[in-house]
Amino acid sequence: MPTPDEIKVIFEKLTAGTATDEDIEILRQAYEGSERISFQYGNSIVNIGQGKDIHIGDLTYQTIHAEVIRKVFLKALEEHPKTSNKKYYPDLPPHFIRRTQEIERLKQLITPKKQTDLQSSHKVGVHGMAGIGKTVLASALVRDKEVQQQFSDGVFWLDMRQENSLHELQLQGLQDKACLIVLDDVSRVEQVKAFNDLGEGCCLLFTTCDARIITDLGAVEYKLNFFNNEQALDLLAKWVGQEVETLPNVAREVAKQCDYLPLALSLCGAQIKDGMRWKSLRDALQETKLKRLNRPGGSIYQLLKISIDALADENKTYAECYRELCIFPSGSSIPEAALATLWQKTHHDMEEPDVDFLIIILTRKDLLRRTGNAAEQLVSMHNLLYKYLRSLVSDSDLKALNEEFLAAYWSKSTNGWHTVPDDGYFFKYLAYHLFSAGRETDLRELLLDFNWLQKKLEIINTYALIADFNYLLDDVELRLIQKALVLSAHILEQDRKQLWSQLQGRLMRDTSTTIETLLQQKPPFPLFRTLTPSLHQADTALLRIFTGHSDHVKTLAVSADGKYVLSGSSDTSLKLWNLNTGEQICTLDGHNAIIYTVKLIPERMQAISGAADGSIKLWDLEKQECIHTFKENTSSVYTVALIPERMQAISGTADGNIKLWDLEKREYKYTLRAHEASINALAVLPEQMQAISASSDSTLKLWDLENRKCIGTFQGHQGAIQTVAVLQKHKQVISGSAEGILKLWNLENFECLHTFKAHEGSICSVIFLTDQMRVVSSSTDKTLKLWNLKQRNCELILKDSDWANAVAIIPTSEDLIAASDDYTLKLWSLSNQKSKLSVERHNDTVRALAVTADGKQAIAISASEDKTLKLWNIGSGKCELELTGHHDIVTALALTPDGKQAVSTSLDGKLKVWDLRHKTNSRCKLTIHQSLPATSIAFITNSEESILIASDNILWLINLNDLECNFLPEVHSDMITDLAVTADGRQAISASKDGTLRLWDLKNGECKRVLETQAKTITAIAMTPDGKWVVCATNDNNLKLWNLHKEEDKYQSFLFGHTDWINALAITADGKRAISSSYDKTHLPHSNCHNR
Repeated sequence: MPTPDEIKVIFEKLTAGTATDEDIEILRQAYEGSERISFQYGNSIVNIGQGKDIHIGDLTYQTIHAEVIRKVFLKALEEHPKTSNKKYYPDLPPHFIRRTQEIERLKQLITPKKQTDLQSSHKVGVHGMAGIGKTVLASALVRDKEVQQQFSDGVFWLDMRQENSLHELQLQGLQDKACLIVLDDVSRVEQVKAFNDLGEGCCLLFTTCDARIITDLGAVEYKLNFFNNEQALDLLAKWVGQEVETLPNVAREVAKQCDYLPLALSLCGAQIKDGMRWKSLRDALQETKLKRLNRPGGSIYQLLKISIDALADENKTYAECYRELCIFPSGSSIPEAALATLWQKTHHDMEEPDVDFLIIILTRKDLLRRTGNAAEQLVSMHNLLYKYLRSLVSDSDLKALNEEFLAAYWSKSTNGWHTVPDDGYFFKYLAYHLFSAGRETDLRELLLDFNWLQKKLEIINTYALIADFNYLLDDVELRLIQKALVLSAHILEQDRKQLWSQLQGRLMRDTSTTIETLLQQKPPFPLFRTLTPSLHQADTALLRIFTGHSDHVKTLAVSADGKYVLSGSSDTSLKLWNLNTGEQICTLDGHNAIIYTVKLIPERMQAISGAADGSIKLWDLEKQECIHTFKENTSSVYTVALIPERMQAISGTADGNIKLWDLEKREYKYTLRAHEASINALAVLPEQMQAISASSDSTLKLWDLENRKCIGTFQGHQGAIQTVAVLQKHKQVISGSAEGILKLWNLENFECLHTFKAHEGSICSVIFLTDQMRVVSSSTDKTLKLWNLKQRNCELILKDSDWANAVAIIPTSEDLIAASDDYTLKLWSLSNQKSKLSVERHNDTVRALAVTADGKQAIAISASEDKTLKLWNIGSGKCELELTGHHDIVTALALTPDGKQAVSTSLDGKLKVWDLRHKTNSRCKLTIHQSLPATSIAFITNSEESILIASDNILWLINLNDLECNFLPEVHSDMITDLAVTADGRQAISASKDGTLRLWDLKNGECKRVLETQAKTITAIAMTPDGKWVVCATNDNNLKLWNLHKEEDKYQSFLFGHTDWINALAITADGKRAISSSYDKTHLPHSNCHNR
């Protein structure tokens, strides 16, 4: 087994592009090895081994192939050097016959062509009947050196018969690569459409028995024909170990009886090699021909019958064992350990050597294919063989076989299904076998067993776990759990130990006994438990969350086919997403400021965007690059609208101008001085060559773009108009304003038809549904609302944790996608009526939290526009009291241990002391005006009558009994960043940006010691309960440790490990361990810190 150092060296060679085939093989061995190997590479921890997912820092990959290991390593490094082309694909069959002409023709067809729209990428479909050799031809093609050179960034092979094959391939980042993707045995159009987002250097090759799939996709068709006579005889000769010339004449008759099908010929060759005479084989074929189905390829079924009959003549048990393989899923690769489990149960006298010997016999007869390395052998069979075996077994016998198979595995358990040893098969397919055995009740119990869910998640992956619930889709409670897993998938793929917390947090509103029983099963490790339904609930309308942006998502546009969405963000990037899978397809960089608006150009692989840097950019989504920048604007571009028939666009800017652009000629046309304030939204009536502008000057205007003049003005709003949408069919316009008002207008006479008091906050976006009678609005009050314009009422309210800056309707489903201020996109169902979130919460960010010593209540303070304190009952999650009085963001908070008093400070320059003894009449008992808000507050724990406050560079004590304030005489020379008080309340220590610590005697208010850290800034401190040790974090990303009981002013120890500023510290109650958190997105434990 390779060591971590050896793997790290290979990793470095991958970075440099010098890794060899031998290096890749070592990586594969490490992946499949029995031990988990961990090492640090750069700032990332890499984990590989035990055949489990590969972890590289925060990234997780599922893979079983050496080449994909290489790919994901390089992806983690954002490097794609052209190195070894060793790939995974099926082994070539024994006695392979190369079809040179066919391969050369396919090589010509897979040369990528340019895409023309979002629905197409370069696809080639190989069509032919089962057994004709499509898979073998494709496998031979990808081994061709010229093909490997052409697709130097990778060849990826997926067996589409396997359930989760799509999840084994990481598509992200392939759009600008030269990749060949092979989909073997495609049976549905949807399986291929998932790959519409490939770049022009990529090609998708798929095999299928259904030529209609190729036609429906508009792919290039290649029809594979039967072997000719020469090829058929060559294959038979190789099987029997003779030259073609030495074959008897009867061999030619056998080839003809086989219809020249490669699979049938291989079965014949295996029988002759195994001792059957040519004449006997011919006679058997002729005899069974009378009984075979009258269809092409019937010779294969003839040969299968002959082969199994011959196997039974040799050993009846062998034939029975082979027929039993029909219980395995079609297309699966089966570990030999699973075969042993089955056969040793159904045939008690079989030992492990017998199993291995039988596999060898079946492989020799070409009834099985053996793959994998010696440590983990896998077997598989052609789909036609599987279908034939299935036809030999009745439904009742199949159920009985599954029962025996399940009983064999159950005998290996010690305390439930989750305790069965992992053999590479069991955890993946247990649900399949329970369902096949007709044990739906047991399957339901399995999916409600948390121990099983956790174990399968750890051994396989999230997607496989979600797929198991598809067996019982009619079960409402199981569908709810499945929905919770879908919403949690992006979290669980990073940290699988969050399963219970995610389920508990997303199923809180469901009070059914079934869900409660599931959540009573807790894992044996520490976890977070949410007390209020703050996570998106599984029974709400939220369908999916798209994560990837690093700042507020401001705008989005959906493709006409409903498959893609393009988003623009304050992080200055555009991102293209696959709506069906949630995958991020690509990122487009080029703007230097917030992107406010984006539109997809219909029937083209292009988009247009506008940003705060004043630029408008035209993008080629195929090439993932900006193809032109319009620079004539001098102020922020807030909105653009398309006139697609003319390939023109108009833009609205912060200075109130409308500009017309020719996208084809890539030139500026003219400017309309439209409004006295910013233009926030535009809508186009393309047939009339008209546009409507919405402005912060509270007006809407209708424009004649041909004659460059204003036709009329809509007046009635009192605030800035943020959004507008037009319904040309009914000659109506709807607008939304900053005061939360929606107005419906008559487009012909400019009159207001109705006013909706729609939202409590500013309206961000409004859009018509395809039925043209309803609209959806979004607002800063964090709601999305569905309005019926005919009935003039609100039909649905969707509440979110943040507001949506823009919304769009998915035309194919009428689902809604929203660009959220919390850096995400969210996909919502408008048909789900259980969408009103009744969670009590602050109206903005929570900045501080304090908990009483008995843990029964807590005060949370938000540093937000709500400027309030809230008193919470932790047991019920209810807000018992709201305190108002501050006029700006609340920045700090402290609470007495008994919860009777609290102190808060705000950016309004006031410090307030609150009396909390009477819930119905709580009041502010003291207000102190400050020149600067407090940065830290601490109660003196030996007396609930005093508090210590840090404000700028000053410390002061307040006696809450007589409200006396005392400033400590010696001060820091810069702002105080943190405070810590000893458990006995006698001493305190302050940390400052001046790089010093000061130790204070709180009884007499004197500074006892000044400790120099030799750093510019101290970012955090923590003190052991006995007051002996203090740990501080400095701006050099390190921790320094002092023994305060010694007189030395030099720190005693030096701890390191973070790569960015440390922002918080805490010490355990026994004073032996500390934990630090950092802007490097890690937290590190430091054991026995006082001994170091």
